Amino acid sequence: MPVTSNRFMSVKNRKYVPHHHTHAYQFRAPVEEFEQWRPVMDVMRSSIKFNPQWILKESKGQRQRAEIVQKVFKEIRRIDREIISKTTINREEIMNDNFLVLTEQEEFVNPHTNEIEMDTDAFKFRWTTPGGDTYYTNKESENPNRFLQRTDYKRTPIRKRKNE
Repeated sequence: MPVTSNRFMSVKNRKYVPHHHTHAYQFRAPVEEFEQWRPVMDVMRSSIKFNPQWILKESKGQRQRAEIVQKVFKEIRRIDREIISKTTINREEIMNDNFLVLTEQEEFVNPHTNEIEMDTDAFKFRWTTPGGDTYYTNKESENPNRFLQRTDYKRTPIRKRKNE
C-alpha cells in the first residue's frame, strides 16, 4: 500500500480529474489522511489571488534575464572567434618560423622601404642602404657608417611576429 497519494482536484467542481486538466491542483498527503487534509488544501487554494502586476513584473524579469543570456552568448561567440583567430595566427607564425630555421634565414624589415626581406640568419645584426648595400655583423656596437664614412646605412630590424 502506498504511503502517500497524489490526487488532482478540479477547482470548479471539486471532482478528481486527470493531471493534464488546466484548472487542477495537485495535493499530496498520506493515503489514510488525505480527506482530513482536504479542508486545509481548500483554504490554501481559495487564498490564491491573481495579481496582474506580478505577471507584468515576472514578464519583465524574464525579458531582462533573456537579454543577459543573449549578451553572455554574444560574448562567448566573440571569445570563440578571437581564440580561432589567435590560434590561426600562432599556427602560421610557427610554420613560418620552422621554415626560416630549416632554411637558415630570417625576415628583416628594410628601414628604407618598410618591406620584409628574407636574408641569412648567420649574423645577429644587419645594416642596409637605400641602394640595397648590406652590411652584416655580430657586434651590436659596430656601425658601418663610422668606418665607411657614410650616413645612409640603417640597422635592419627583425620582423616582429604577429603573435608577439
